[in-house]
Amino acid sequence: MAFNDSFGPGDGGFGAGDMSSSQQNNAGSNNQDKVAVPVTIQDLCEIPRGDEKIIVGTQPFSTVRVVGEVVNVVRMGDQAIEYHIQDVDTPGGPTFVVMCYRSATPSPSETEETFVEGSLLHVVGKVRSFDDRVIIMSFQTRALEDEKEYKAHKLEAKLAHLYYEKTIAQKAASGALPPTFAETMLRGSSDAATSKAAGGQPSVVQPYGGQQVFNEVVDNSKLRGLTGQRAKLFIYIQTHGPARDAGVHKDELMKLPGLNKDSVQKDLDYLTSEGFIYSSTDDEHYQTIN
Repeated sequence: MAFNDSFGPGDGGFGAGDMSSSQQNNAGSNNQDKVAVPVTIQDLCEIPRGDEKIIVGTQPFSTVRVVGEVVNVVRMGDQAIEYHIQDVDTPGGPTFVVMCYRSATPSPSETEETFVEGSLLHVVGKVRSFDDRVIIMSFQTRALEDEKEYKAHKLEAKLAHLYYEKTIAQKAASGALPPTFAETMLRGSSDAATSKAAGGQPSVVQPYGGQQVFNEVVDNSKLRGLTGQRAKLFIYIQTHGPARDAGVHKDELMKLPGLNKDSVQKDLDYLTSEGFIYSSTDDEHYQTIN
Protein backbone atom coordinates (compact mmCIF):
# COMPACT_ATOMS: atom_id res chain seq x y z
CA MET A 1 0.00 0.00 0.00
CA ALA A 2 1.37 3.38 -0.92
CA PHE A 3 2.38 5.71 1.88
CA ASN A 4 0.07 8.51 0.80
CA ASP A 5 -2.87 6.10 0.86
CA SER A 6 -2.18 5.19 4.46
CA PHE A 7 -2.90 8.38 6.34
CA GLY A 8 -3.50 12.08 5.99
CA PRO A 9 -6.28 14.64 6.03
CA GLY A 10 -9.86 13.61 5.56
CA ASP A 11 -10.09 9.90 4.90
CA GLY A 12 -6.50 8.87 5.32
CA GLY A 13 -4.63 9.87 2.15
CA PHE A 14 -2.56 12.97 1.50
CA GLY A 15 -4.99 13.70 -1.32
CA ALA A 16 -8.05 13.36 0.83
CA GLY A 17 -10.66 15.90 0.10
CA ASP A 18 -11.26 19.52 0.91
CA MET A 19 -12.27 19.81 4.56
CA SER A 20 -12.48 22.85 6.75
CA SER A 21 -10.67 22.87 10.08
CA SER A 22 -13.92 22.42 11.98
CA GLN A 23 -14.89 19.44 9.83
CA GLN A 24 -11.48 17.92 10.38
CA ASN A 25 -11.77 18.35 14.12
CA ASN A 26 -15.19 16.71 14.17
CA ALA A 27 -14.12 13.81 11.98
CA GLY A 28 -10.57 13.52 13.24
CA SER A 29 -11.00 10.99 16.02
CA ASN A 30 -13.12 8.67 13.88
CA ASN A 31 -10.68 8.85 10.98
CA GLN A 32 -7.67 8.29 13.19
CA ASP A 33 -9.27 5.17 14.65
CA LYS A 34 -9.35 3.73 11.12
CA VAL A 35 -6.03 5.01 9.80
CA ALA A 36 -3.36 2.30 9.97
CA VAL A 37 -0.43 4.56 10.77
CA PRO A 38 3.08 3.16 10.09
CA VAL A 39 5.19 2.84 13.23
CA THR A 40 8.34 1.10 14.44
CA ILE A 41 8.68 -1.44 17.22
CA GLN A 42 10.54 1.16 19.28
CA ASP A 43 7.52 3.48 18.91
CA LEU A 44 5.23 0.73 20.18
CA CYS A 45 7.47 -0.07 23.13
CA GLU A 46 7.15 3.53 24.31
CA ILE A 47 3.35 3.31 24.74
CA PRO A 48 2.58 3.63 28.48
CA ARG A 49 1.20 0.51 30.13
CA GLY A 50 -2.59 0.46 30.04
CA ASP A 51 -2.88 2.82 27.05
CA GLU A 52 -4.56 1.68 23.84
CA LYS A 53 -3.38 4.47 21.56
CA ILE A 54 -0.01 5.50 20.21
CA ILE A 55 0.94 9.16 19.81
CA VAL A 56 2.52 9.92 16.44
CA GLY A 57 3.65 13.51 16.26
CA THR A 58 0.77 15.18 18.07
CA GLN A 59 -2.02 12.78 17.12
CA PRO A 60 -3.34 9.61 18.83
CA PHE A 61 -3.94 6.44 16.80
CA SER A 62 -5.29 3.03 17.76
CA THR A 63 -4.63 1.21 14.46
CA VAL A 64 -1.04 0.61 13.39
CA ARG A 65 1.13 -1.01 10.74
CA VAL A 66 4.49 -2.43 11.79
CA VAL A 67 7.18 -4.73 10.43
CA GLY A 68 9.56 -6.89 12.41
CA GLU A 69 11.41 -10.18 12.78
CA VAL A 70 9.89 -13.02 14.80
CA VAL A 71 12.14 -13.91 17.74
CA ASN A 72 9.67 -16.04 19.70
CA VAL A 73 6.40 -17.87 19.02
CA VAL A 74 4.00 -18.71 21.86
CA ARG A 75 0.97 -20.88 21.17
CA MET A 76 -2.03 -20.20 23.40
CA GLY A 77 -4.04 -23.36 22.90
CA ASP A 78 -5.82 -23.69 19.57
CA GLN A 79 -7.28 -20.19 19.55
CA ALA A 80 -4.36 -17.79 19.47
CA ILE A 81 -0.66 -17.36 18.75
CA GLU A 82 1.68 -14.72 20.12
CA TYR A 83 4.50 -13.49 17.91
CA HIS A 84 7.26 -11.58 19.67
CA ILE A 85 8.84 -9.35 17.04
CA GLN A 86 11.86 -7.05 17.04
CA ASP A 87 13.42 -4.52 14.71
CA VAL A 88 15.78 -6.18 12.23
CA ASP A 89 18.21 -3.29 12.64
CA THR A 90 18.54 -3.81 16.41
CA PRO A 91 19.22 -7.50 17.16
CA GLY A 92 18.70 -8.16 20.85
CA GLY A 93 16.71 -4.94 21.13
CA PRO A 94 13.19 -4.43 22.48
CA THR A 95 10.44 -6.80 21.37
CA PHE A 96 6.69 -6.31 21.00
CA VAL A 97 3.87 -8.84 21.14
CA VAL A 98 1.49 -9.44 18.23
CA MET A 99 -1.59 -11.50 19.15
CA CYS A 100 -3.22 -13.45 16.31
CA TYR A 101 -6.61 -15.01 17.00
CA ARG A 102 -7.79 -17.66 14.57
CA SER A 103 -11.32 -16.22 14.52
CA ALA A 104 -9.91 -12.90 13.28
CA THR A 105 -7.89 -14.45 10.46
CA PRO A 106 -9.36 -13.64 7.07
CA SER A 107 -9.09 -16.98 5.26
CA PRO A 108 -8.76 -20.69 6.02
CA SER A 109 -5.35 -20.83 4.37
CA GLU A 110 -4.01 -18.08 6.62
CA THR A 111 -5.62 -19.72 9.67
CA GLU A 112 -3.36 -22.75 9.19
CA GLU A 113 -0.21 -20.72 8.66
CA THR A 114 2.17 -20.31 11.56
CA PHE A 115 5.27 -18.18 11.14
CA VAL A 116 8.54 -19.38 12.61
CA GLU A 117 11.39 -17.59 14.33
CA GLY A 118 13.37 -15.55 11.84
CA SER A 119 10.33 -14.71 9.69
CA LEU A 120 9.88 -11.07 8.66
CA LEU A 121 6.27 -10.00 9.22
CA HIS A 122 4.02 -7.14 8.19
CA VAL A 123 1.27 -6.63 10.78
CA VAL A 124 -1.87 -4.49 10.75
CA GLY A 125 -3.86 -4.32 13.98
CA LYS A 126 -5.22 -2.48 16.99
CA VAL A 127 -3.20 -1.39 20.01
CA ARG A 128 -4.68 -3.17 23.01
CA SER A 129 -3.99 -3.51 26.73
CA PHE A 130 -4.01 -7.23 27.57
CA ASP A 131 -2.84 -9.03 30.72
CA ASP A 132 -1.09 -5.87 31.93
CA ARG A 133 0.76 -5.61 28.62
CA VAL A 134 0.38 -3.39 25.58
CA ILE A 135 0.08 -5.58 22.49
CA ILE A 136 -1.16 -5.51 18.90
CA MET A 137 -4.39 -7.41 18.25
CA SER A 138 -3.76 -8.37 14.64
CA PHE A 139 -6.27 -7.90 11.81
CA GLN A 140 -3.82 -9.24 9.26
CA THR A 141 -0.35 -10.75 9.53
CA ARG A 142 1.68 -11.75 6.50
CA ALA A 143 5.26 -12.52 5.60
CA LEU A 144 7.25 -9.77 3.91
CA GLU A 145 7.96 -10.68 0.31
CA ASP A 146 10.85 -8.29 -0.25
CA GLU A 147 13.49 -6.69 1.96
CA LYS A 148 12.74 -3.41 0.17
CA GLU A 149 9.29 -3.46 1.74
CA TYR A 150 10.90 -3.43 5.18
CA LYS A 151 13.13 -0.49 4.27
CA ALA A 152 10.19 1.38 2.76
CA HIS A 153 8.15 0.89 5.92
CA LYS A 154 10.90 2.34 8.11
CA LEU A 155 10.93 5.45 5.92
CA GLU A 156 7.13 5.68 6.07
CA ALA A 157 7.24 5.59 9.87
CA LYS A 158 9.76 8.44 9.96
CA LEU A 159 7.70 10.47 7.53
CA ALA A 160 4.54 9.82 9.54
CA HIS A 161 6.13 11.45 12.60
CA LEU A 162 7.15 14.48 10.57
CA TYR A 163 3.73 14.68 8.92
CA TYR A 164 1.87 14.88 12.22
CA GLU A 165 4.47 16.86 14.15
CA LYS A 166 4.35 19.61 11.51
CA THR A 167 0.50 19.47 11.27
CA ILE A 168 0.70 19.03 7.50
CA ALA A 169 -2.94 17.90 7.30
CA GLN A 170 -4.29 21.13 8.78
CA LYS A 171 -1.95 23.29 6.72
CA ALA A 172 -2.85 21.45 3.53
CA ALA A 173 -6.58 21.91 4.18
CA SER A 174 -6.16 25.62 4.83
CA GLY A 175 -3.82 26.20 1.89
CA ALA A 176 -1.05 27.30 4.25
CA LEU A 177 1.66 24.98 2.93
CA PRO A 178 4.61 26.80 1.35
CA PRO A 179 5.07 26.54 -2.44
CA THR A 180 8.01 24.18 -1.98
CA PHE A 181 5.51 21.43 -1.10
CA ALA A 182 3.61 21.78 -4.38
CA GLU A 183 5.39 18.95 -6.19
CA THR A 184 5.83 16.63 -3.22
CA MET A 185 3.69 13.95 -1.61
CA LEU A 186 3.23 16.30 1.37
CA ARG A 187 0.79 18.49 -0.48
CA GLY A 188 -2.84 19.22 -0.03
CA SER A 189 -4.81 17.80 -2.90
CA SER A 190 -7.86 19.30 -4.46
CA ASP A 191 -11.15 17.66 -5.21
CA ALA A 192 -11.83 15.77 -8.41
CA ALA A 193 -12.93 18.84 -10.34
CA THR A 194 -9.83 20.84 -9.49
CA SER A 195 -7.65 17.83 -10.19
CA LYS A 196 -9.18 17.53 -13.64
CA ALA A 197 -8.67 21.23 -14.31
CA ALA A 198 -4.99 20.78 -13.49
CA GLY A 199 -4.68 18.07 -16.09
CA GLY A 200 -5.50 15.03 -13.95
CA GLN A 201 -8.22 12.58 -14.85
CA PRO A 202 -10.57 11.56 -12.06
CA SER A 203 -11.69 7.97 -12.12
CA VAL A 204 -15.37 7.19 -12.35
CA VAL A 205 -16.59 3.99 -10.73
CA GLN A 206 -18.83 2.55 -13.40
CA PRO A 207 -22.27 1.14 -12.62
CA TYR A 208 -22.48 -2.63 -12.25
CA GLY A 209 -24.36 -4.30 -15.08
CA GLY A 210 -25.96 -1.04 -16.13
CA GLN A 211 -27.35 -0.34 -12.65
CA GLN A 212 -26.17 2.67 -10.69
CA VAL A 213 -24.50 1.26 -7.59
CA PHE A 214 -22.23 4.27 -7.11
CA ASN A 215 -22.96 7.79 -8.25
CA GLU A 216 -19.73 9.58 -7.53
CA VAL A 217 -16.44 10.57 -9.05
CA VAL A 218 -13.43 9.06 -7.32
CA ASP A 219 -9.85 10.37 -7.49
CA ASN A 220 -7.28 7.87 -8.69
CA SER A 221 -5.66 8.16 -5.27
CA LYS A 222 -8.84 6.79 -3.70
CA LEU A 223 -8.49 3.58 -5.72
CA ARG A 224 -4.93 3.02 -4.47
CA GLY A 225 -3.90 1.43 -7.74
CA LEU A 226 -6.78 -1.05 -7.80
CA THR A 227 -8.66 -1.75 -11.00
CA GLY A 228 -11.63 -3.75 -12.20
CA GLN A 229 -13.59 -5.88 -9.77
CA ARG A 230 -11.13 -5.38 -6.93
CA ALA A 231 -11.57 -1.61 -7.19
CA LYS A 232 -15.36 -1.97 -7.19
CA LEU A 233 -15.34 -4.22 -4.12
CA PHE A 234 -12.96 -1.89 -2.28
CA ILE A 235 -14.95 1.27 -3.05
CA TYR A 236 -18.24 -0.41 -2.09
CA ILE A 237 -16.83 -1.53 1.27
CA GLN A 238 -15.22 1.88 1.79
CA THR A 239 -18.52 3.62 1.01
CA HIS A 240 -20.92 1.43 3.00
CA GLY A 241 -18.77 -0.11 5.73
CA PRO A 242 -18.12 2.85 8.06
CA ALA A 243 -21.83 3.34 8.81
CA ARG A 244 -22.10 -0.22 10.14
CA ASP A 245 -20.39 -1.60 13.20
CA ALA A 246 -19.90 -5.00 11.58
CA GLY A 247 -18.97 -3.73 8.13
CA VAL A 248 -20.16 -5.15 4.81
CA HIS A 249 -21.17 -8.83 4.65
CA LYS A 250 -19.76 -11.02 1.90
CA ASP A 251 -23.28 -12.08 0.84
CA GLU A 252 -24.11 -8.44 0.11
CA LEU A 253 -21.07 -8.18 -2.13
CA MET A 254 -22.01 -11.41 -3.90
CA LYS A 255 -25.40 -9.93 -4.80
CA LEU A 256 -23.98 -6.85 -6.50
CA PRO A 257 -24.85 -7.01 -10.21
CA GLY A 258 -22.07 -7.20 -12.74
CA LEU A 259 -19.57 -9.06 -10.56
CA ASN A 260 -17.97 -12.40 -11.34
CA LYS A 261 -19.23 -14.26 -8.28
CA ASP A 262 -16.72 -17.08 -8.77
CA SER A 263 -13.83 -14.68 -8.13
CA VAL A 264 -15.30 -12.42 -5.42
CA GLN A 265 -13.80 -14.45 -2.55
CA LYS A 266 -10.43 -14.56 -4.29
CA ASP A 267 -10.50 -10.78 -4.72
CA LEU A 268 -11.54 -10.28 -1.09
CA ASP A 269 -8.63 -12.48 0.02
CA TYR A 270 -6.30 -10.37 -2.12
CA LEU A 271 -7.61 -7.10 -0.66
CA THR A 272 -7.19 -8.53 2.83
CA SER A 273 -3.68 -9.88 2.32
CA GLU A 274 -2.54 -6.58 0.81
CA GLY A 275 -3.91 -4.52 3.70
CA PHE A 276 -6.78 -2.78 1.87
CA ILE A 277 -9.53 -4.36 4.01
CA TYR A 278 -9.83 -6.55 7.10
CA SER A 279 -12.31 -8.99 8.60
CA SER A 280 -14.22 -7.18 11.33
CA THR A 281 -16.63 -9.17 13.53
CA ASP A 282 -16.11 -12.48 11.70
CA ASP A 283 -14.61 -13.89 8.51
CA GLU A 284 -17.54 -12.71 6.38
CA HIS A 285 -17.75 -9.02 7.37
CA TYR A 286 -15.30 -6.50 5.95
CA GLN A 287 -14.16 -2.96 6.65
CA THR A 288 -11.52 -0.93 4.85
CA ILE A 289 -8.19 0.02 6.38
CA ASN A 290 -7.86 3.70 5.53
